[in-house]
Amino acid sequence: MPPPDVFIFRIGQLGDTLVALPALRRISQLHAGARLWLITNAAREGIVSAWDVLQHTRLFHDVLFYDSSRPERLLQLALRCRLRRGHTLYYLSPARSRAQLQRDRLFFRWACGFEQIIGLDEHDVQSPRDAHGRLRVLPRESDRLLKSVDPAGLMPPPPHLFPPPSAAKRADDCLAPLLGRPVIALGPGSKMPAKKWFAERYVEVCKRIVARAPGVGFAVFGSKAERADGDLLLSALGTPFIANLAGTTDIIESAAALSRCSLYLGNDTGTMHLAAAMGVPCVAIFTSRENRDSWHPLGDAHAILRRDLPCSGCMLERCEIERMRCLDLITVEDVWAALEPRIVALPPAGPARDVLPSPR
Repeated sequence: MPPPDVFIFRIGQLGDTLVALPALRRISQLHAGARLWLITNAAREGIVSAWDVLQHTRLFHDVLFYDSSRPERLLQLALRCRLRRGHTLYYLSPARSRAQLQRDRLFFRWACGFEQIIGLDEHDVQSPRDAHGRLRVLPRESDRLLKSVDPAGLMPPPPHLFPPPSAAKRADDCLAPLLGRPVIALGPGSKMPAKKWFAERYVEVCKRIVARAPGVGFAVFGSKAERADGDLLLSALGTPFIANLAGTTDIIESAAALSRCSLYLGNDTGTMHLAAAMGVPCVAIFTSRENRDSWHPLGDAHAILRRDLPCSGCMLERCEIERMRCLDLITVEDVWAALEPRIVALPPAGPARDVLPSPR
């Protein structure tokens, strides 16, 4: 008889999903031969869902969608869980309030019938600041998730996604004008205005890159809504060796294209997490709207630029009162100081990483 099915609860968007990949793969190893079911939120227009990413990993048998705003959908989900041969749920939720944790505890244990829920009781609810008013330094989300699955688990090396040959072919077609050059991936956009470093500063930094390394190429990544950020760079840089892929490639094609890049420069976005998941070193520009360290990208080969202020930890999506002062304090000189040694050390363009089916 095959082992019982195993269920995993992970909601969120692109970045939330990518930082969970090491934990998800470890669960797959711990339950070799079992069918894994993902419980996650459904896709919304303009938002990359967990299933948009994880359907390409071959880790999961199928997906079940969770919608806490629709009681009838929750009832359907509970019935489907009870019909499966599984009694274990891994609770890998991002930050939740105490009320949300209590609701999830009741739902998954009593409505869905899971006898063992790993990670829910250990889920810590912390205020952004300590008793002295200081902003907390939280563990990196990828480390927290892996520890909740297996305290002795070691972080595996990248890549964490394995695009299929069709995605690799699409990536090669998109990057054909840059063939034979080291490519820098750019992520100047964000769906959250408070996370966007200033366009004119990106232009200045990229001009310095061209002056320092004339043979370099650029590839801009992002969503369709962020394509204008790439078009601005195209018109301002005056180099033919730039490709604007924003809005033209899906997630797994973007992963394949990023695997051809030597470096990522950009904001704290899903694209940054995707680059890190493919093993690309990042020079990442962070707002201080969230706690330190918690959303740093996978891996240790990155340069993180961030400035803290009394208002840090605000969680604002738009910063109008302070006018994005934490980002304003990160200058062109700051970014160039982190970037220049990496530009000097850029390797020549070589063959892309092997594109293989994802292992269990």
